[in-house]
Amino acid sequence: MKLEQFSIDQLSGIITGDANGEKFLYRSGPMLIKLFNEFGMRDIYDGGLIVKGQNLSRKNYTKNRLNMINGTKNMEKLILRLVDERTYFETDLNVNEIAEDINNIIKYDNYKLKKLDDKYYIEGELLKEEIVSVEPHFEDIQKSIIDEIKKAKYTIWIAVAWFTDPILYEELKKKQLEGVNVRLIISNDDNNAKSRLNYSIFETYKIDKFGAYETNIMHSKFCIIDLKTVIHGSYNWTKSANYHNEQITTDRGREIAEKFSDRFIELLRRNC
Repeated sequence: MKLEQFSIDQLSGIITGDANGEKFLYRSGPMLIKLFNEFGMRDIYDGGLIVKGQNLSRKNYTKNRLNMINGTKNMEKLILRLVDERTYFETDLNVNEIAEDINNIIKYDNYKLKKLDDKYYIEGELLKEEIVSVEPHFEDIQKSIIDEIKKAKYTIWIAVAWFTDPILYEELKKKQLEGVNVRLIISNDDNNAKSRLNYSIFETYKIDKFGAYETNIMHSKFCIIDLKTVIHGSYNWTKSANYHNEQITTDRGREIAEKFSDRFIELLRRNC
């Protein structure tokens, strides 16, 4: 379910309760976090609504999180949550009136809330439920990574602290020659410097040590392929990793791939 920005702006007032204090449920900061965490967020209320280091107002936090789930199945689920009678058992609020106000917003996006047997559903062009799979790997990890790299058609984004494995490197070179966009984030340290791999053939970013005493290192270990597959776990892409007791998980699903992509972009910004 995808809404235009104007619809999101209007919907945010209904969710916070600020659109009409008597007609809608007022939601405090902790209540908003609890609501959006039901639909994929992982926020914690720590004295404020903190997003990427910024303390947002309730309205701006709500808009931000609506934009995060816009165009996903979670937007549909959130709308239905707003007209679920169980949400208002301890209040005098009228669910049918809330549904009418939401319809006055989403009708411009060609959606409509309808009621059948005392339960609302959404009429319009909706997404199918995404099938998500999770595959853990404890053996032949290098081969598992290569198998996923070979499937890439468009993008391979990698964030690993250390990348010294020449076999994985050669597989990435092949995909780049096929036209696949390969982006690499690694730590700027001696382990990678001594690898003799030419990282510059890819779009490569090296993260310096950071923190008060410059002792913290970028320690991520994940790879995103075609914005639909994520490989992550304890495995560094090094020559010695095959001899360690390591594990990776291969997750397939757009939503989790987008979350890791957001993290990838955050790491890029740290390098800027």
